[in-house]
Amino acid sequence: MDDRPVIQNFLGKPVRFFKDSFQVELPLREGNLSVRVFALKTYATPLPDFCSAIGCKESRVISLIESSREVFQGLYRTERLPDIHGRIQPCILMAQELVEILISKILAAAGKDPLTRARMFKFQRWFMLTVGLIRNGKFQFIRNSFNQFKEATQEYRDILFLRSGHEIALRVKAIAEKEGVYPSTVYARLRQMRGGNVINGKGVPRKTRGGR
Repeated sequence: MDDRPVIQNFLGKPVRFFKDSFQVELPLREGNLSVRVFALKTYATPLPDFCSAIGCKESRVISLIESSREVFQGLYRTERLPDIHGRIQPCILMAQELVEILISKILAAAGKDPLTRARMFKFQRWFMLTVGLIRNGKFQFIRNSFNQFKEATQEYRDILFLRSGHEIALRVKAIAEKEGVYPSTVYARLRQMRGGNVINGKGVPRKTRGGR
């Protein structure tokens, strides 16, 4: 697993996305017991992030996974990751493909509950589009602790992982106009949060001039 995440927010809840690879089995042909094991290169999300975003207890999601263990085999595993307070804790890391199936299962179980269904539909669309933006290279993976940006407003957190370019310039301008400050002030705050200036190819902030 690449330990550099992209962190995006769903209705104010931070959700991490990691580049990852899962070892999965694929049957070669019907009626044949032999299988092919291959590495599924995908993106992964921690179970606690998923549950926090959708407003569901972790025990319920774990029960859903265990109820279809044969289907989900290889699409999740336990990793030691920092929680929102920076403490290293064991948690389940789930492949993107598993998350998408779990969304459908929770929607099916929600019945006519309008609040659950509305939130899950929003999350389903948000998750799909966020993964698409990551695949298209719109976000940077940054090596920072999970809790490093917790004091920042969501407007700042939403652009911390964007690549330098026109989109950042537009958002910085909007924040500056809202706060009544110069865009240079907003850029300075972003540099302070990142611990440096723009993000290099390895996902690490480049230092500002003069080594500051």
